[in-house]
Amino acid sequence: DASPCRLLFLDGVLHMANQTDRVFHETLVHPAMFAHPSPKSVGILGGGDGGSLREVLKHKSVTDVTMGDASPCRLLFLDGVLHMANQTDRVFHETLVHPAMFAHPSPKSVGILGGGDGGSLREVLKHKSVTDVTM
Repeated sequence: DASPCRLLFLDGVLHMANQTDRVFHETLVHPAMFAHPSPKSVGILGGGDGGSLREVLKHKSVTDVTMGDASPCRLLFLDGVLHMANQTDRVFHETLVHPAMFAHPSPKSVGILGGGDGGSLREVLKHKSVTDVTM
């Protein structure tokens, strides 16, 4: 496990790293934000790097943000409603893995760094074209 750094490789090509945190935070925050009709009050726990806050503030309806670091747990609240937590890790790993996987025409060889909980591996293996995974 290479925590807290997360890297996703598809066929030997790096698709996400700390240098591409914008993509990570966009896929983490915006699905929940767009699922809510008009989020006003947002709580972020585990967003110590500020990336999730940056993405939340792109939504004009947001008037209040409470942020705290609860590492290694990541929680996202919208108007007091929990939208993501360790118990909903499936959503986290889907938004982390699938955008990169679908952007590649036919990923075969995938490398995952920092995926010690196995959630990213579970999502990668849902793609039938994958024949090799290194974790």
